Amino acid sequence: MALDIVIMASCLLVFATTALLWSFIGHHDDKYILLDNVPGPRSHSFWTGNLGQFLSRHGLDFHREISQDYGPIVKVHGPFGRRLLYVYDPDALYAMLVKDEANFEEGAVYFCSSLISKSGNRLIFGPVTNILSSSGEQHRRQRKLLGPAFSMNRIRELYPIFCNTINRARRTLVSEVASGQHELDMFHWMNRITLEIVGQAALGYSFDPLEVNEADDEYGKAFKHLIPLMQEFFILRPLLPYITALGPAWFRRKLVEMIPIPTVQRLKDVTDVLERKSIEIYQSKLHALAQGDDAMLQQIGEGKDIISVLIRENLRADASDRISEDEVYAQMSMVMVAGADTSAVTVTHLLQLLSEHKGIQQDLRQELLTAMEETEFSYDDLSKLPLLDAVIKETLRLHPPITLLTREVLADTVLPLSTPIHGIDGRTMSSIPVPEGTEIIVGILGFNTDKTRWGEDAHEWKPERWLSPLPREVIDAQNPCVYATIMSFLGGKRSCSGLKFAELSMKVTLSMLLSTFIFEPTGKPITWNIALANYPTTGPESDHAELPLKMGLVGPL
Repeated sequence: MALDIVIMASCLLVFATTALLWSFIGHHDDKYILLDNVPGPRSHSFWTGNLGQFLSRHGLDFHREISQDYGPIVKVHGPFGRRLLYVYDPDALYAMLVKDEANFEEGAVYFCSSLISKSGNRLIFGPVTNILSSSGEQHRRQRKLLGPAFSMNRIRELYPIFCNTINRARRTLVSEVASGQHELDMFHWMNRITLEIVGQAALGYSFDPLEVNEADDEYGKAFKHLIPLMQEFFILRPLLPYITALGPAWFRRKLVEMIPIPTVQRLKDVTDVLERKSIEIYQSKLHALAQGDDAMLQQIGEGKDIISVLIRENLRADASDRISEDEVYAQMSMVMVAGADTSAVTVTHLLQLLSEHKGIQQDLRQELLTAMEETEFSYDDLSKLPLLDAVIKETLRLHPPITLLTREVLADTVLPLSTPIHGIDGRTMSSIPVPEGTEIIVGILGFNTDKTRWGEDAHEWKPERWLSPLPREVIDAQNPCVYATIMSFLGGKRSCSGLKFAELSMKVTLSMLLSTFIFEPTGKPITWNIALANYPTTGPESDHAELPLKMGLVGPL
């Protein structure tokens, strides 16, 4: 029996590989020649095209160069010579993400990440997809139920949880600095803090007491290992859509268990922990709901956390609008990964920038301390601090945690361009015909730093640009953005549901840290690397994610 499974698995893997190659060969069809008039770089490799440059940990320079050298729509290459488009033109993105969004599905072949692709989600978060990767009626039901959980009133109720969590971390950091520990790894601390914030506010679960020694929590460790493991999984991503279609779930599980690759086995172990703990938390919340309000108040988050709200809304919904338990588990993992990584990366990057711009750091601290003297500093007060708002928007604009996403064209279409381009044949093109099956890379970084709209200083960190009216080119452009005319929270119907949650997390964290600590650079070179969520290292060759900063106390609390 075991030998039969091995033989069957080998045959199916050969089938998957053959299907993959056939799909790539199919993209040399005459209809794809339409894309050849769009300027772009040469293929870097027959095997990976330009994807290795896009997804290399050192690929940020390539992202910047391709937009500067070729403009808002670029032909690039995938594996085996397949043609792709890299797009950040506002009109084209509006058509893709808003006007004709049903014709542009998540990319199915290349970017099977835990945040973007349907196939990656299917392997990592179970056979049922979450709100970021579902489509059609399933996506509508999931978004309808998650909407109330992320409403402004619900986020407002979570404000005390955010404050209490960050206060615990602040007390620990004060003791560390006061005892003479003046250099701390802020990427490590921001990951701990944001994971605990999202754990309590989203799941009603505590991962970490935020003391000096990190808690040995199995669930927390699984989340921290997930993104690095997915990054290591890159070489197998092109096969994922085909592997996920191979036989029933039990067979795919057997297939995964037999693959003699350490990364695959570690990823399997991590996803097993995520699934098991998600089920435990879900069942405990169902039990508490059945016991009534008093039981909910005894839980972490007092029943106000995102998943508790989702479960209540799901139980109240009409049968046609309900989602399955498996779908709820998928939302739990999605909320944790998306929420924790985005906030941790952005706040870490912002602390680095403030350490390098001492004047802005001091001005922001003064804004915060003045506000804290005059009021108890409520949820509403955070929205009235213009410089705090500006530094967050500018950091998200220039350094989005995720640099791209993908879409696949379901039917032949034409993409309009707000800025005409010159084709390779010299003709001016105000629109681009795009055939069915074309993979499109949505250039989040390219859109956010487009010099034709933001000006020649588009690649500079200048929070003051948000303290006065933005350029007309930015304001007047038709775009799919849901936040501050930038794409950092994506756009259209598939934009980030947790936008306000992430924004509140960042604002509360910064307000409490900057009112207590002074941050300075250590002098060590910091390199930011591309991954499923970008991360810093001390120098370009280091494999250890960290961002050390010198810290001092502002004064007594």
